[in-house]
Amino acid sequence: MVKDQAPPQPLAGRAARGAVFITATVAINGMIGVLANIVFARVLGPNTMGVYAFALALSDLLALAVSIGIDVYLVQEPEVSPLLFRVALALGTLLGAIFVVLSAGLSALFWMRGQEQVALLLAGLAVQRLVLINTASYFALLRRSLRFRTLSAIQIAAGVIEHSVAIAAAFLGAGVWALLVRDMLDAVVNLVLAVGASGERFAFQWQGERVRSILRFGWALLISQSGELAVHRVDSAFLGALAGTRELALYDEAFKLGDVSRRIALPALQQVVLPTYAQLRGAVQTQRHAFERVQQLGVLALVPFALSLMVYPTPIITLLLGPQWSGAGPIVRVFASYVLVQPFLDHTVQLLLAHGNSAAVARAKLVQLAVFLPLLAILLPRFSGVGAAAAVVSGVCAGAAFALWEARHFAGQLWQWLIPAGGAICLYGASAVVSELALRSLPVVAQLGATAVLYLSLVAVAVALTRQGRATVRSLRSVLWR
Repeated sequence: MVKDQAPPQPLAGRAARGAVFITATVAINGMIGVLANIVFARVLGPNTMGVYAFALALSDLLALAVSIGIDVYLVQEPEVSPLLFRVALALGTLLGAIFVVLSAGLSALFWMRGQEQVALLLAGLAVQRLVLINTASYFALLRRSLRFRTLSAIQIAAGVIEHSVAIAAAFLGAGVWALLVRDMLDAVVNLVLAVGASGERFAFQWQGERVRSILRFGWALLISQSGELAVHRVDSAFLGALAGTRELALYDEAFKLGDVSRRIALPALQQVVLPTYAQLRGAVQTQRHAFERVQQLGVLALVPFALSLMVYPTPIITLLLGPQWSGAGPIVRVFASYVLVQPFLDHTVQLLLAHGNSAAVARAKLVQLAVFLPLLAILLPRFSGVGAAAAVVSGVCAGAAFALWEARHFAGQLWQWLIPAGGAICLYGASAVVSELALRSLPVVAQLGATAVLYLSLVAVAVALTRQGRATVRSLRSVLWR
């Protein structure tokens, strides 16, 4: 079992190397996932993809009732005994069983309405969620011990298996069920590999005091999950019900494109940054410095992607998924700002959770929800997918601003990463203008490639010429190669 012994090597180095492993893993899995999603989008089309997106949105919405963050509790606890871990597994399985019952009721409702396909998908996703809850607990053990290479190997293996089988099923004519196979395999393969890697057997034990401790932490986190309604739950469910599954499919693919940055950053934030910040809880200055550096690097990396989606939304979505998805272009443009704001919100949330301040996270997510819901009610009926995207982005911006206010005492100084953000926007804007003027007759892909090369060159020059840039490079070098 994980013990809280001093790390055998400097924490900063282990954390930075862990971030590299996790980010590289997510990048590899992300590339596999993007390629698989392109295949699914081209083979299945918007109508079939829309049905699955609708069922998934309903399942995710229902799952909020049992999402109390048991894995987060295990990570932030000073010590996890074998008893506590068995209690966590028992509680997770109980919550998963409750979710299965709730899903069965919703599935029966859709079956009686003649939507058998949605009903069966809801039943399958319920089983997947039951497995996923306990998978997260085993992952928490590996995160606590900073076993990032093991986590990386598990996630890459699971990604290859699930996508390979699902793509084969899609080509064999499985239709929407290929997507369910992918998600089922994701949960099962990760659980099997995580159990083997952790060395902890799958066993249950119940102790009222331990359960109450988890629930006390989890209720505040459960409230914070309500803010996640603003991120692809309520929006998708209502859009599918009001505008149809085809419009939902366009919206869903636009969201996935804008959500790439969060999907790449969040595993590193949860599996590396959260435990690292938790161990740095008493070193306020070191923690502030780390927060500022992560923000600076994130801004430099995300600005070009965000601006590309804002300037070339339709060419990019058409290039990736084909002309049948060109209607998603205007929605992609709205989600471009989401690329920058959502990872910042996630990063600040990890900082708050590292200090055990799940109540502050709950307040920030409630602010997000309070902005999102009225805007969704106003904008979705009039502007369909574009309106839903605008409501989501507005809610995320409000939540991020409130989370930063809650973390103001240990989040560092705002200007430390706002200045690099402004500089990155200016550099990328200049690169885009030069590339478009010089390569106007060439395809958009060539212009984007030239813009990226020119932007990276300008960033390298700026880093070399500024004191802050050189300090960031020295910090990275010291922790990565120590």
